[in-house]
Amino acid sequence: PDCTFKHVADNDRPECQRYRLGFCRFGLMCRSRHDRLPRDAMPGILPDWFLNQLITNSYLIPRSDDLPISELRDRARLGNRGSSSSTLALPGVDPPATEPGTIPGLVPPIYGKCRYFVMRSMNVRNIQISAAKGVWATGTGNCEKLRQAFRDVDHIILIFSASESRNFSGYAKMVREPDDTLLPGIWGELSSRLSPNFRVHWLKQCNTPLGKADHIKNPQNDDLPVRRCRDGQELPSSVGERLCRFLWHEPTADIVKGSEFEFGPRVSYDQPPPPPDKDVPLQPAGGGSDG
Repeated sequence: PDCTFKHVADNDRPECQRYRLGFCRFGLMCRSRHDRLPRDAMPGILPDWFLNQLITNSYLIPRSDDLPISELRDRARLGNRGSSSSTLALPGVDPPATEPGTIPGLVPPIYGKCRYFVMRSMNVRNIQISAAKGVWATGTGNCEKLRQAFRDVDHIILIFSASESRNFSGYAKMVREPDDTLLPGIWGELSSRLSPNFRVHWLKQCNTPLGKADHIKNPQNDDLPVRRCRDGQELPSSVGERLCRFLWHEPTADIVKGSEFEFGPRVSYDQPPPPPDKDVPLQPAGGGSDG
């Protein structure tokens, strides 16, 4: 009652014809009403315009990690009737992946849940610093979002682009949470406006024009190309995975080449080995005994 915005009841909104045919790519952003139809009311023949968008834009097909909240509410209210084995999938809390190698170049362990974020830099030099030193920093708001995501899932994939070059520079994995003691001041005057640095492990480096990926669109951003995403914006899993696979097949480039870091030492973080089994006693160095 205290909200200043207009609230329209579901019954006052027109029915969404896309959702009536199977699904609506606009999801929660759709201004029309989404009504569930019984099985016998589903159309037997789908129009060509609907089928064509499925064929040419396969990423629009809903996946468990993109399940609309309205469907979650319906399931929660109706329960798991009709299927004793069905489970309620929550956004961002999907079961671990069962197929390895979801992201090309991902170092072991490769199983688990991934989340994808777009990192935009105004200049190329900051991305060159990241590739050479294995670090990155972002705004405070983005930092807290990444910190929480790092704790919630197995892999955080950061997809980099530079406004100066208008290129995708590749993608990296977030390896550690932000650390105040990690290379402070490395970004020069910009450092005071950024979060603490955190370690990243680069999986792919390239110089791919932004427009070359315009066929990959973000349904959660008005179906605009992924190059229109803002800094720190999260991509749906299907879109992030598709973009990474696209960049992986682009020619590999040394994005540090031509900078002052080209001939210096470069930092690359591999995944730490799993902790030893607590039930197996550790042998002292050298394997000898005191007896």
